Amino acid sequence: MGKSYRTKLNVKSKRVHEILKRMAGTYRKIFNVGIDLQFYKATFNKDPKDHLISATLLHEVMKKGEKQSYPYISQVDCGVSKRAINSSNHYFQRWYSTRETRLPVYKARKDGMRFSTTSKIKVFYDHVSIPKLGDIKLYEKGYIPQGKVYKNVSFSYDGKNWWISLEACEKSEVELNLQGTLKVSVDQKGNVSVGDNAFSNIIESENYRAQKKKRAKLIKKLRRQKEANSLISRGKKVVRTSRNMVKTRKSVQIISSKMKEIKKDYFRKVASEVARTKPQELQLLSLFDVRRKYQGYLSRYLRESGTRELLSMIKRKVESIGSKVTRYSELTLIS
Repeated sequence: MGKSYRTKLNVKSKRVHEILKRMAGTYRKIFNVGIDLQFYKATFNKDPKDHLISATLLHEVMKKGEKQSYPYISQVDCGVSKRAINSSNHYFQRWYSTRETRLPVYKARKDGMRFSTTSKIKVFYDHVSIPKLGDIKLYEKGYIPQGKVYKNVSFSYDGKNWWISLEACEKSEVELNLQGTLKVSVDQKGNVSVGDNAFSNIIESENYRAQKKKRAKLIKKLRRQKEANSLISRGKKVVRTSRNMVKTRKSVQIISSKMKEIKKDYFRKVASEVARTKPQELQLLSLFDVRRKYQGYLSRYLRESGTRELLSMIKRKVESIGSKVTRYSELTLIS
């Protein structure tokens, strides 16, 4: 057990305030939907273990009503949804096992904006770093100790200010699992080498290539449709939008989103594989050094593969387990 801390956040940006409100609203909706599903399952199952819901089941239910009732679920960090699912399971299981007279209470908006998260945050001297939100300044500088493991992180809003409360534990358990150092470097074609393991560029994968070819064909088709529907009116070229053009644009957007998801899935796999080794020190090559070394077409090749995003994700994953990250120049890792 660690020591608990509660301090005020210095939130001055409207964007940060809106994102925190969306997180609180999504947490409340996921909690309420989770209790509804548990009551529905309780009418068919007698075993209390069968009433508990999983994250995959709840996300399937939420995605069906994402456009209407839950428009911000994709923008909120997954740690918020996991904490809401765990809390709804806990309240329902406690009611079912003890048979209390009071049922699990739904969370209402008038009770205030509060939410918790299971994501790992970073605490610095004058600010905290939160996933999918960024850095937020602290009102009391140096109040929360740095370099520890933070648990039971929750946020609350009293009508004027946002507050953060957490539990700071020692880092000894994490440091026992750390072993060795790793070198992470990127070559001119975007291939990542991590120690003895090598990960090929995402552009080389067959699935990504197939989606890229489909998008190129649709873009050519869209250009032909624009030329067919163009006319000259009062000395200016005007393009009329037809139904076929709208369909082609939508299909291009769908394929582009699929390509982004393929990239993200690949990045998560590589970053998780690196973090599983639990390095004590990570020797990371910055992407700026790679682009400075390889100019022209190869820099565009690196930009298309999203190598910068991959390196930053590896850095975040490794720092979350308490490892040290050092950057090396291109002269030391690329020769």
